[in-house]
Amino acid sequence: MTRKKAAEDVLSAATLLSQTSGRRRVAVIPEKLWKCEYCSADFKHETAFMKHSCRPMERTQEMKSPDGQAAYHYYGEWFRLQGRKCPSVDAFKTSSKYNSFKNFVEFSRRVSMPNPVAYLRFMIDSEISPTLWCRPASYSLYLTHVENNIDPILAVQDTIRFLCAESGKIDLAPNEIFEAMTLTDMALLCQRRLISPYFLIYSTRFRNVLSAATKDEQSKFIAQVPLNHWASKLIDNPAIAEKIKHLVKEIGV
Repeated sequence: MTRKKAAEDVLSAATLLSQTSGRRRVAVIPEKLWKCEYCSADFKHETAFMKHSCRPMERTQEMKSPDGQAAYHYYGEWFRLQGRKCPSVDAFKTSSKYNSFKNFVEFSRRVSMPNPVAYLRFMIDSEISPTLWCRPASYSLYLTHVENNIDPILAVQDTIRFLCAESGKIDLAPNEIFEAMTLTDMALLCQRRLISPYFLIYSTRFRNVLSAATKDEQSKFIAQVPLNHWASKLIDNPAIAEKIKHLVKEIGV
């Protein structure tokens, strides 16, 4: 190849490169993004992603806890008691009632509610919204309803379940629990409908505690829990009175 020919080839190559350089594309490496699987938010930096928290994430974690599962259980009961199909867990997590049922779980535990489903039924019958269930006025209304309408046998059975549960917490037999309580404790539990006056009327161990108290303590208790009022309700129901005596005797109190 002559020098002239070689030079022409070099010039041709240079010309070709010059003409095509404007059309060449530089490869762009996409920037890595971190995505939240709960709310689909994108993050450029892993640190920000790891610090991220959102409501869907928080509720998903809460639903794995005992309180979250209890909240969904009561949510389902609320629907079933109205003759409606219970929505899915995912629907509950996005429901406007989510916080109401979460709060109800905490509230029912705080007041040691013996029968939360019965409370739900009363709230439905009274057309009270779940957002109002934890208010003192709502609970007071329910307690008044229970006092006026509860079956004495059911009240005593609820008392027995409560005493058995509480005695287990403090490693005592159910028939020893009254010795671990003051009259003030018992009055408070009666007011919260956790111990029924119907039960106390026929409890020998309770009468022993009452007799051992001071006159002032006795007077305060009777003012808060008028036992004669409850006893009068059984005068015309001797069969119910005998059944209560039997239940009380069974657990040795």
